[in-house]
Amino acid sequence: MKGENNWSKPDKEDHLAPTPLPKSNEEIPNANLSDNELQNRLELYSKIGGKMDQYFEIQRIKQRYLNLKNELHQTRTIADLHYAQGIRTDLPHANIESIRQKHEQYDQQLRNMVTKDAKDYYKDENSLSRAFKDKQLGPGQLRETFEKLRDESKDIDIDR
Repeated sequence: MKGENNWSKPDKEDHLAPTPLPKSNEEIPNANLSDNELQNRLELYSKIGGKMDQYFEIQRIKQRYLNLKNELHQTRTIADLHYAQGIRTDLPHANIESIRQKHEQYDQQLRNMVTKDAKDYYKDENSLSRAFKDKQLGPGQLRETFEKLRDESKDIDIDR
């Protein structure tokens, strides 16, 4: 009927209901970034902030990741050759799909660990509260600043 309220109908979306806020102590799921996304994220972390120490540390994390990735590629290439030779000689072997799935799972865990390391370092170095404290002047520095302004006759003239 027209004119009736539809509050009792559960299929209608309630636009006045408050949006639930995410809880800060909930576990954040892993990013599950691809290789290119991880490298782009590391480049972003190294560029943001403007500190050379941060740049070099993030680049060191990235270089460690790339070295480990190259080592894994080399060992997996050799393992693939051994796997193919084992198949030719009729040795018992695991399913190739399960091996590839394990490799992908390991690679994703590695990328998640590298992302976490870089993010933790970035957050430690670029905390907003720390940046705010660094830019705050202490009581002595405020006094010195006001004295410099007064000495340079840039102080506000109250007698106007």
